[in-house]
Amino acid sequence: MMSTQSLMTRVRARLGQIRISLRLHKWTAWVGRLSLMYNRFLNPGFRVGRKPRVRGRFCVMMHGDSEIVFGDRVHIISDWKRSNLGLYSRVRLMTFPGARIVIGDHVLLAGTVMTCRKSIEIGEGTMVAPNVVIVDSDFHLTWPPEQRFHLSPTETADPVKIGKRVWIGVNAIILKGVTIGDDAVIGAGSVVTRDVPPNTLAAGSPARVIRRLDEQAAEGSESPKR
Repeated sequence: MMSTQSLMTRVRARLGQIRISLRLHKWTAWVGRLSLMYNRFLNPGFRVGRKPRVRGRFCVMMHGDSEIVFGDRVHIISDWKRSNLGLYSRVRLMTFPGARIVIGDHVLLAGTVMTCRKSIEIGEGTMVAPNVVIVDSDFHLTWPPEQRFHLSPTETADPVKIGKRVWIGVNAIILKGVTIGDDAVIGAGSVVTRDVPPNTLAAGSPARVIRRLDEQAAEGSESPKR
């Protein structure tokens, strides 16, 4: 049996771990608040709703008369210590002149990278898992090849619209011109190149619809016959 002294040693070690965890939690929250204030000060077009929750330092880069709008209670996770899956990047939001990013109420962003030339919208209640990339333009011409290294002013941008209560899995990529319907789920590691209907699960590269979630829920709710 474990001796009393050994038990007390383990208890003290565990309490020490808890104290460190609480300090890290407070530290990332404090850094997040400073980061939010800093970004709002530098970017007049950056507007934030009520009661945002920011963990860690995130980056906002705005050019020209662009806008970034946060709804109420947006949750930003921009520190690897606050993510169970780990973050490859801090949250980074970049807009070109005239572009607009709109984040709805109660949206979660974790290590998300968005680069917007025209419009990116995310509906309320949407969860974006770690390391997701969302872009509304290719930013470079595909042809001629000698011009691919240069940003192209003639490359067109197509708006990205993500509906309400969508769940986007870890490491997914959302490309230009995509509309994702309400209550859809995007599988981890997917590359979304075309529209995803509401209430569906889409996955793969390129992503395709795997099944309808509302039909699955209806089948599961049916009581077995006796």
